[in-house]
Amino acid sequence: MTTTDPRLGTVLRDGPRLGLRFVRTFPHPRETVWAALTESRHLRHWFPADLVGERHPGAPLRLPFWPEHVTRYGIAEPVVEGTVEAWEPPSRASWTWGGDLLLFELEEDGDGTRLTFTTWLARASGEDAASTAAGYHLCLDLLEDLLAGAPRPTAGIPDDAEAAMRARYRGAVGGP
Repeated sequence: MTTTDPRLGTVLRDGPRLGLRFVRTFPHPRETVWAALTESRHLRHWFPADLVGERHPGAPLRLPFWPEHVTRYGIAEPVVEGTVEAWEPPSRASWTWGGDLLLFELEEDGDGTRLTFTTWLARASGEDAASTAAGYHLCLDLLEDLLAGAPRPTAGIPDDAEAAMRARYRGAVGGP
């Protein structure tokens, strides 16, 4: 995606595979950002599901959507299965979620932390990818709010904000 807004994600293409990469910098140490990325008490403020299971490569995960997400989006299957691919506190975590791969990499950046979040999508249709890109963008906005000490409810993002963000990503991923 070509933009002057560094907060927008970048669309990645590897043959038929479609991915997304987001880079955000936080004025917090890696350990603080790591906790926000991996602990249930923090996940519920920015990620649509919890992480349930052991945290080591190869371990199975259950990712139950938070109840407010199930209700808001009418999610028929409220638990998604996954597998831990990498777990290297406080610098790298990766897991599958359904068929998608999620990779979170943390690097020290001056007095703060740079997060590079990359996901490779199982479904690469334009509309699915645009919706996923918008969703992760808004999730990372919520993560910023959480780390700034002003958490918002994850299901509290207004529908018009979601629609506007989907529209921003639609052209970049080839949606209608």
